[in-house]
Amino acid sequence: MLKRVLFIFYLCLMNIGANAVPNCPTADGTTQTECEQVVGCEWKLLSGCSYCGTNKYYDSSSTTCKSCPSGHPNSVAGSIGGISDCYKPCETITITGGKRVPSSDKAYYNTQCAYTIQCDNDGGDCDMGFHPDGDNCVPNVQECNGGNGFQFYNDGTFSTCYVSSSSCGSNETLIGRGYSCNGTPYGECMTNGVPCTSKLNTTTCNGDGTISGNATLNNDGTYNLSACECNRNATITNGQAGERCLFNTTTNDFSRDCTYNITSCNSGYCLQNGECKTIPDNYYKNNTNNKDCVQCPAGSFRSGSETDCTWDSRTKFYYGNGGGYFTIPASGKITAK
Repeated sequence: MLKRVLFIFYLCLMNIGANAVPNCPTADGTTQTECEQVVGCEWKLLSGCSYCGTNKYYDSSSTTCKSCPSGHPNSVAGSIGGISDCYKPCETITITGGKRVPSSDKAYYNTQCAYTIQCDNDGGDCDMGFHPDGDNCVPNVQECNGGNGFQFYNDGTFSTCYVSSSSCGSNETLIGRGYSCNGTPYGECMTNGVPCTSKLNTTTCNGDGTISGNATLNNDGTYNLSACECNRNATITNGQAGERCLFNTTTNDFSRDCTYNITSCNSGYCLQNGECKTIPDNYYKNNTNNKDCVQCPAGSFRSGSETDCTWDSRTKFYYGNGGGYFTIPASGKITAK
């Protein structure tokens, strides 16, 4: 009897460890009790003591082998770990644009197959490959704008909708963004010229000036602001002028090539050689434009603070084919202007 007990104990030691096939006692005279004392062995009336076959698991509570559940139908022969020895196979699944690759070839009971997504580097629209999106691979290029453009996947996000030059209007130019489909460049249709105010985000300049002019499109999609100008009224020496300054792209202000157009001269001054200077004798200021110097009518005089040109005693009026002349009395004046 002692030898039989030691034999059974030895068999139990041999079955320690996962997936170890039990060494079930099968000698003549083995009893059911002896069989069931070995973990993983079951007793059958007709066949005696044996371990669990493939696709079965050992149920310790009933000391019998049971079929693995349908969700995890497989097991190896000699199961001793219970239903947790049951598994379902995990295989690579081909999907559009790639495949789902299992992290393990088996998923044991109460677990599911875990996959990593591997997407193809080519194929799809414009043969630009795919990228993972959840459990699927989606094309790196997708149609937009009703089929007239494409979005391109880069750095984890899709671009805006880019189009070809055929979508650009007569006053637009295609600015490429580094993408093409089937040899056709795709980018943005940008207006060749736009108001400077739209790019400077303001309508005023240099205090009380106003911005005018158009910004022109550069080849890189930026706009050239050098033709933008600021116009304002400026006070100059003895008068007023219209100031015009161009945009300085270095300092980002209106300080380049400033010019002045004199619009009026103060009282007592008129325009001479591009400046408002004191009205010279025998000239008067044109009151219509309030700036030009005009010479007094023939024979008339003006000086100092006098407003008008006048004929006076200095003026000689000739008459009759060299017959003589006359003058105005010293005390008299006739307004010539």
